Amino acid sequence: VSVCVLKTGFLFAASEFGNHALYQFQGIGDDDDDVESSSATLVETEEGYQPVFFDPRPLRNLALIDEVESLCPVMDVQCHNLLGEETPQLYTLCGAGTRSTLRVLRQGVALSEMAVSPLPGNPDAVFTVRRSSGDAFDAYIVVSFTNATLVLSIGDTVEEVSDSGFLGTTPTLSA
Repeated sequence: VSVCVLKTGFLFAASEFGNHALYQFQGIGDDDDDVESSSATLVETEEGYQPVFFDPRPLRNLALIDEVESLCPVMDVQCHNLLGEETPQLYTLCGAGTRSTLRVLRQGVALSEMAVSPLPGNPDAVFTVRRSSGDAFDAYIVVSFTNATLVLSIGDTVEEVSDSGFLGTTPTLSA
């Protein structure tokens, strides 16, 4: 989590595994009845330090103002038209642990599948690459696996390229 505290009394928490949130400070937590614990008050036993237990409670000093939905991290994506709509939907598995979600994404622009072919496994990374920096559009899709790299050319059709300059027997880290 990345936390940004603003002078105006807000806190923005950008989460790595879930939605981002904007909170507003309601207080500074100076209530006398709050239980406090510090490393100076730990009790040492023969087996080590005695554990400190607490009961989770709702927020008291922060109020949730807004939540920004995040797809991070995307664990898997499938494109299907399960609902029989005009355009297919993207089904994504997002998040990790208790914040995991299955989300259905519908495009504002129609999706058209250019190629459908099974891959030899789940790719570790996918990159798009232009022929030169002056080109307006990408010319290649680089698909990196644990032990190989597959290069596909983009045009009227999508085809595998054998003389791309990429070493096909090792994974590609960056393109």
